[in-house]
Amino acid sequence: RQLPIFLTIHGEKIALKQMQCYVWNPDVNKIGMKKWLEQIGSTIVFLDGTGEWRRLASSSSDLGVDEVSAQEIYTRFIFPNFSCLEEKERYRQLKHIRDHLFEESLLFQYQDDIHANFIDALKDLPCLGPDSQSLKRVSNFCSPDEDVFELFPEKFNFLPKCFISREEKDAWVKFFSEIGLKMYPTSTKFIKLCEQVAEGNHPKLKKASQTLLNALVSKKAFQNNWHTSHFIQTVSEISFVCTADLSQLTWIKDAHPPTKTIQTGNRETVTMTKLNGAGINEYKLLWTVMPVIELSLWKFDMYTGARIASVLNRCQVVTAPTTDQVIQNIINISNSDFSNISLFEKCPEKLKPP
Repeated sequence: RQLPIFLTIHGEKIALKQMQCYVWNPDVNKIGMKKWLEQIGSTIVFLDGTGEWRRLASSSSDLGVDEVSAQEIYTRFIFPNFSCLEEKERYRQLKHIRDHLFEESLLFQYQDDIHANFIDALKDLPCLGPDSQSLKRVSNFCSPDEDVFELFPEKFNFLPKCFISREEKDAWVKFFSEIGLKMYPTSTKFIKLCEQVAEGNHPKLKKASQTLLNALVSKKAFQNNWHTSHFIQTVSEISFVCTADLSQLTWIKDAHPPTKTIQTGNRETVTMTKLNGAGINEYKLLWTVMPVIELSLWKFDMYTGARIASVLNRCQVVTAPTTDQVIQNIINISNSDFSNISLFEKCPEKLKPP
């Protein structure tokens, strides 16, 4: 160890003396290496694993030189100093990890502590951001492919453009999803978005309303365990759902009053209602006894329809009207002045006979 015969990865021959020595693993990307090596200090050195010094002993450990995996080098040395790299260097390191190391560690993380520590370190690594002073963990960002996130951009952080504006976007999203990328909003955040729409505070109110309704009954909502009793009770009382277009019927009799009417910025009138007590579009002919929402079960397959119906039923949406509701609707329609010919002047043009 006192002889200057040990070849480093920089091509220098040194004496090890009191240094902490490791064999360099070729599976590590050397981009930005000079920067992070300066941060860890001069007492730590990496030796070229192909150097002649290996002939001095049957094992490198006999010389006090440790063999380390690529994952260990990243976890112990590179990640703690990741912020000292430039943006392009961070990008290339993450791409190298994604393409060459991650799948192996993901596969063996439950059998090997080295791989488990590597995955955990990646999840905890501030690695995304415009500069080294504002790096954030992947868990602070959202998937670019989710409609809920896209419609409320001011509420979420999105991946930097270099990860989503290239052909490799899908590969990046898949990789980041394994280390914390938000693929769907939390149930708490969803409630806040519903409250925002209920206040009319969105430039695309109808689209936002429909997107939130679709999200509520989606498979992802089940997978993310949204549908607790408290969540269902809260959401079902928020008037964030737009009512269906009933213009072909309201000339006969006014529709059941919606929960609220909102005037949008472009002078459009939007009627909103809550799920509790509303009916699905299949029962729009009962328009006088319940608000009707723009959601139909008939267009879904049996499995999906059953899942959606389960959520709607818990929200007290009418998916099967009662006899009393049907009778009351007939009474309401019968109270219209059908003997007055002027009533039929309100009929939409497309419904009038030729």
